[in-house]
Amino acid sequence: MLPHTEITLGARFTNEERSVDSVSSSLIRNLTRTVPTYINQSNTTNVPTWRTALEHRFTDDVMAYVSDSRGFKSGGYNLSNGDAAYSPEKLAAYETGLKTEFLSHRLTVNSSLFYYDYQNIQVSRFLNGQALIYNGAAATSFGLDLDVTAAVAAGLTVRAGVELVRDYFTSFPHADYFLTCPTGPAGVCGLSATGKQLPQTPTATGTLHIDYRQPLAQDAGALTYTLNTVINSSSFYAPNNELRQPGYGLLNGSILWTAAHDSFTVRLWGKNLTDKIYAFNVNQSPGAIAASYAAPRTYGITVGKKF
Repeated sequence: MLPHTEITLGARFTNEERSVDSVSSSLIRNLTRTVPTYINQSNTTNVPTWRTALEHRFTDDVMAYVSDSRGFKSGGYNLSNGDAAYSPEKLAAYETGLKTEFLSHRLTVNSSLFYYDYQNIQVSRFLNGQALIYNGAAATSFGLDLDVTAAVAAGLTVRAGVELVRDYFTSFPHADYFLTCPTGPAGVCGLSATGKQLPQTPTATGTLHIDYRQPLAQDAGALTYTLNTVINSSSFYAPNNELRQPGYGLLNGSILWTAAHDSFTVRLWGKNLTDKIYAFNVNQSPGAIAASYAAPRTYGITVGKKF
């Protein structure tokens, strides 16, 4: 192998057997039960996965890498309505990047380009009051990650990051639609979502984290002031892209007092300080939409003791 070059090889073969044998029925208004639903299914999945990575260190402070990985997410069953099993999700992931340090290790800059290829991608649906999972045919995602960490001054550290993503379904012929069906918005229909954006995947995300540690006089410990924010561009809640979450930003902060020898801590913290109202999950169903909202502004005090 060339000097300053390393190669990593790893492989796994997974044999997964899943089965279900169940019976269910429902109680209706006149206190009679529906006809029982029987499920007796089994399936076997044989999946090879691996990771290969090549790293080369040009100098002590500059390293480049490329990697090729395979992974999968197990399939399963939607027992609540007797649907057939949903298939395992498979992923081919390719990445290349640089890890660098400058100014006597006071500045770190890491960047990467990635490309993800999904097969049988698993997405959620909400039908007849039940949360279910079904498969899209294929999807792709590619983009850029950039992270910078700087020791600006004594006790002051700033971290910033940005991620840019382009993602879409390359094939999804029968996705659930609710608001744009030919029969009107009160039902559900299967239409193509090919070319649509993946759910809950902002095109751009930015983060900023600031830490300042201030030692106190004599044996009084230290104060650490922390401020962090994340900004997300707009995204969609479902493969049909019928409902959009507008872009939003969140601001969190804290003040931490640490006693001498780190034996005792008191943290005053606040989350979502701008009291941003946003839904982190929206479920569509025929004639109805259910939304789950994130917590509003919250704050408190946390006390810790090491023994």
